[in-house]
Amino acid sequence: AKPKGLGRDPLDKKQGSSHYTTPSGGKAYYMLLKELGFPVRRYERKVELLPPEVKMMVLFAAKEPVSEAEIETLVAWVEKGNTILWCPKRGEGGDELMRAFGLGAHSSGTSGSVPGGLEGAPPYSLSITTTRRLTGGRTLAGDGSGAAVVEVVRGSGRFVALADPKMAANSGIDQEDNAAFLVHLARRGSKGGVIAFDEFHHGFKGGQESFELLWDSPLGKAVVFLGLAA
Repeated sequence: AKPKGLGRDPLDKKQGSSHYTTPSGGKAYYMLLKELGFPVRRYERKVELLPPEVKMMVLFAAKEPVSEAEIETLVAWVEKGNTILWCPKRGEGGDELMRAFGLGAHSSGTSGSVPGGLEGAPPYSLSITTTRRLTGGRTLAGDGSGAAVVEVVRGSGRFVALADPKMAANSGIDQEDNAAFLVHLARRGSKGGVIAFDEFHHGFKGGQESFELLWDSPLGKAVVFLGLAA
């Protein structure tokens, strides 16, 4: 169910944000995982501050570009055994993060249904609304026109890219196979750890103050408690 009047985004500026229930928002996926018992959180800080319990990051249709320094951090983070689930903004072919993992994009497919498969899961028929296809990596879903979902193994982690942001948006995840496929990706990628929905690159940037950063680190808590004890 998609609640009406909550988190409205009439101008569709924050396409992939999990705060919004509008067609291009990501709130339905966030709430679906939460209701299924996955440990999910909205993440509003820089990527270099990702806590160790986060094992998967959902980075959908970022309003702001990921910087070169952030790309280096995320590539290293994936190599350590973590997972990124990524898709571009609507109407765009990709970004530098995707290319950092050796992926490209072209527009030569058709919208409709594409078959997909994951190990340990039944075959899926995924609904997509774009003609965009991805190149590079291993195909998880696609048709004769090319790949709609691909993954790149880097080190002991994975970068999974969706060609169509609507596949995981509120307007597309109500398709049964889309939802099942994305839940399976979350289970496989999170490995029981926290799934972070990136909101920093949608303009939500809370908790950047020095005290909050200090308090959220184990060393910071120890320093504060030692100070209080003294």
